Amino acid sequence: KVRTTYRTVIHCASREDPPLWTGDNPVDRVPACKIPKRTYDILSPEEIPIVIHYAPPEWRGEIACAIFLGLRKGEILGLRREDVDLEHRNVTVRRSFAEPLTKTNDAYVVHIPEPMVQFFETALDRHSKWVFPDAKGNMRTKESDPQKILRRTLARAGLVLGYDHVCARCKGTHKSHSWRYDDQKKRRCPNCEARLFPVPVPRNTRFQDLRHTHATYLLSQLEPQVVQRSLRHTKISTTVDIYGHLTVDRIRDKLDKAWSPFNTFKAGKPPPKPKRHLRMVSGGKGGDGDKDED
Repeated sequence: KVRTTYRTVIHCASREDPPLWTGDNPVDRVPACKIPKRTYDILSPEEIPIVIHYAPPEWRGEIACAIFLGLRKGEILGLRREDVDLEHRNVTVRRSFAEPLTKTNDAYVVHIPEPMVQFFETALDRHSKWVFPDAKGNMRTKESDPQKILRRTLARAGLVLGYDHVCARCKGTHKSHSWRYDDQKKRRCPNCEARLFPVPVPRNTRFQDLRHTHATYLLSQLEPQVVQRSLRHTKISTTVDIYGHLTVDRIRDKLDKAWSPFNTFKAGKPPPKPKRHLRMVSGGKGGDGDKDED
C-alpha cells in the first residue's frame, strides 16, 4: 500500500504543468511484495442473534446494521434521519462519515430487511439528525473504534478462543503468570498457589468481518447477482472472489459427499478385488471376434 501511494504521488507530479517530476518513476524499480491473504472470522447464522443480544445498547444498532445491511463503518455512522424511509423500508447511503461521497462515489438505495426495522425505529426515537450518534447526539468520528466494542461483545457472548488464567501475584515478576484453558474453572497458580483469574480471549472477528458475514450468508441463500446488488459492487467477480467464503460446515458437507463412495472402507481389512470385465473386439467380417481382457 505504501508503494502504491508513492507511485501515485510521483505519477501525479509528472503530469503537472510544468511537471514537478521528470524521468521514470523510481518506484517501478522496487519489486512489489506479495501480501498473503488473511482469513476472515465470520459469524455463523446461529451466532448472529447472540452477538446482537450481547452488544451494548448504544452500539447494538450499528452492529446489526453491519450484519443485516452490509454497510461499512463510515456509511453506518454517516446515516442521517432523512436517509431512512421506514414506510418503504429503504435507506439511502449518501456519505461516509461527514463526507458527501461513499467509497464507490455513488449514492445508492438499500432495502431494510424485517429484522433491521426494530433497530431503526429505536434509533429514530433519539433527538439527533444522525441515526447512530454518540452520547451527546453528535456524529461519531473516525476515531471511534467499533472493533473494541465488538471484541467485548464476543467475550460477553462466550465466542472466545479460550481463557487466559492470570496470576496477579506473579504478574509483576519474571515468572510465568498466564495459562490458557478452554474453560473458566477455578485454578491455582503453579508457582505460588494464588488464585488465578480467568480472562476471556475473544475471537479474531473484525468489524469489517460483519460485512463478510452479511455477504457469505446471502451467497448461501441467494443468487450471486442479488448479493452483488446488495453489496453495491460494480463487478460480480468482486462479490464471488472476495466475499464468497466457504464456511467450514459447507466445506465439510461437500467433502463428505464427494468421498461417500469410500465410506465402507476400513483400515486393516482387505478391500474386495475389482471385477475383471471382458471386452469384445471385432475380428472383421465373417470372424467370430477375439476376446480381450481389460
